[in-house]
Amino acid sequence: MFKDTVFWDDYFANETAMSLRYRIFSAVFTVCFLLLLNSPVSWADNDPWRVKSVVFKGFDNISPSSASEVMETKAPGGLGFRQGEVFDPLAVDRDKDRLLELYQEYGFFQVKLTTKVEKDPATRKVTVTFESHENQPARIRNIRLEFPNEEQAKIWREKLLAKAVIKKGKRFVLDNYRKSKDELSSVMSDEAHPMNKVKGQVLVQPDRLHADIIFRITPGPKVYFGPTRVTGNQNVREGIIKRLLAYEEGEPFSLSLLRKSQSRLLDTGFFNSVSLKPRYRKMKGEKAPIWLEVHERKPHSFRFGLGWGTEESVRVRLSQMNRDPFDLGDTLSLEAKISSLYEGAVARWKVPHISGWNYHFGLSGGVEQKDDEAFNHRRYFISPVLEYKPSERYSFFLGYNAEIDRMLDLKAAVPDPVYEDQAFYIASIPLGVKYDARDSVLNPTKGFLLRLEVETALKALNSDLGFVRPLAEFSYIHPLKRPKRWSLATRIQAGAVFSLLDDERIPLVRRFFPGGANSVRGFPYQSLGPLDSAGKPLGGEVMFVSNWEVRFPVYKELGGVLFVDAGNAWENVDTGIGSLRFTAGFGLRYETPVGPLRMDVGYQLNPPEDSPISRYQFYLSVGQAF
Repeated sequence: MFKDTVFWDDYFANETAMSLRYRIFSAVFTVCFLLLLNSPVSWADNDPWRVKSVVFKGFDNISPSSASEVMETKAPGGLGFRQGEVFDPLAVDRDKDRLLELYQEYGFFQVKLTTKVEKDPATRKVTVTFESHENQPARIRNIRLEFPNEEQAKIWREKLLAKAVIKKGKRFVLDNYRKSKDELSSVMSDEAHPMNKVKGQVLVQPDRLHADIIFRITPGPKVYFGPTRVTGNQNVREGIIKRLLAYEEGEPFSLSLLRKSQSRLLDTGFFNSVSLKPRYRKMKGEKAPIWLEVHERKPHSFRFGLGWGTEESVRVRLSQMNRDPFDLGDTLSLEAKISSLYEGAVARWKVPHISGWNYHFGLSGGVEQKDDEAFNHRRYFISPVLEYKPSERYSFFLGYNAEIDRMLDLKAAVPDPVYEDQAFYIASIPLGVKYDARDSVLNPTKGFLLRLEVETALKALNSDLGFVRPLAEFSYIHPLKRPKRWSLATRIQAGAVFSLLDDERIPLVRRFFPGGANSVRGFPYQSLGPLDSAGKPLGGEVMFVSNWEVRFPVYKELGGVLFVDAGNAWENVDTGIGSLRFTAGFGLRYETPVGPLRMDVGYQLNPPEDSPISRYQFYLSVGQAF
């Protein structure tokens, strides 16, 4: 194990400190042992002993899953239905050494680890128990940064210490030490010193539980962006590619600006891959030329999709994408979709980074027919929108929406069916802001999303209706430290719609209909809130929905959730806000390249009196509920 007080990165990279002779002896002994167990010779008990379970006791700072990853002795997988591995007592001894090394990587150098093997002769199954007494960890006593000269030390020392993951007085963790090295190099690369070198040394005194860390740093010369050479483009003009770059020639070099440029180019959808490489060996003076290599997608592509869900039933999607059709770095997509709830054809035109880097223009239009629970209607619309993105996370948008909503089938017994059964022309101005700090859009595992939007329809725009419709959403996903890969997810939605005209009821096309797989699970699609005598939803002018989930792994790509949802819709603010409806349930998630397959079962905890709706609801869909 740790024989002296000086530990380098290369030491930690070694898998184990066992001698080569011991390794060879262990391998030969293990092979002979396994051959003996599987020998055709007749024994009184010729079935091999197999591992039934592996138990961890006292592992407070290392999760059982982390411990299992470094061990040879494994518990049966497959949710307990698979046969256990052949028991190897020498593997248990090797696992003990590996666990001690793992503990040292987490800062525990005085661990007392014992093993216990329990055999059941009746089943020839073995239970292996590892019990740990962790004692106190080694803490970081000192962090020293060394530079070639004092002038560089004055420039960098405090700035780099503030960015280091490791902190004085905290427990020494090898992974944090390595992350700190990477972070120090990244900080200097972002501030025009990409040719820096960072070497580290860790000195641990196990008996005193002290860890001293030294970083020897050479910042290297200051570097500026040189000319960019573009290769691989055949259909997209070089000018369009360079327009999307986040840097300019002569600007101080920044690694984050290179990554931002790569992200912008990939976001266009024009390229399968984008590579930006500084050529330091070809520098002229302080300028480093950038080689930008792209691999283009085809200018035109088609997609066909077929799916099924409990709410939409069978759905068919056909889309066609045109990349850079007007030589503006733009995209034009045409999409048609058919399901039991929706039929429509929509065209979308997007022009990114107009009038500077941060402005984007979009235009969408088409025809949609929706078969909702309360009504069936057809919508013709056109919606231009201007988006401003000052950063990768913030975005603001302002648009104009013109639509005609024509009622086709009024299913709910509304107070004024003649008023509802007509075509409404709605002219409105949507205005909103979004802050998205999630790590993924399709399947986020951490971060939060905040979205605020207000739609205002005015008679001055020749709209048949006049209203203000604010809608707010906040979602947050927090990974838990323990158990590993568990997370807590929550979402809150709130909305209201206020008429700007005296005594005018908000029609169904702008009311809120919560309930369903992506809302309050436990209630059918759009069926939470006011209902008519036949159980058809009437919608509400006020809505609130809250979701809480615990997400956890089950086996490989299979995960599970436990959830509690709450929400309701109310007629309007004047009639008062009533009680919330609560539901609880569980679900399964199976990871796929297009997002998780989702199955949820929800149960109503406090259903409305005399409700015709079943308290149990089953959902099958794709993607997380939020």
